[in-house]
Amino acid sequence: MTLENFNYRTNPMFLRNQFSSDNDYGIPTLPKATLGDEETESLMLISFNSIKSDDARNSERFVHFFLYDYNFEKLWTKPRL
Repeated sequence: MTLENFNYRTNPMFLRNQFSSDNDYGIPTLPKATLGDEETESLMLISFNSIKSDDARNSERFVHFFLYDYNFEKLWTKPRL
């Protein structure tokens, strides 16, 4: 393990192991969202790499994370932005 990898894994900002889990992998189980047909049709999505913190016109959208991993680089390098 590289020093950089070790620093990411031990940094308390990443909230490791702070949520309960009911599976063998230690991954927290999230409740399934139930949406009706009307809600599903009107669902507005925006990709994570397209959002801006001060963009009020997209404040009602759901953020999706179906992206290549390199798009998450800013989370690791500047998590508070």
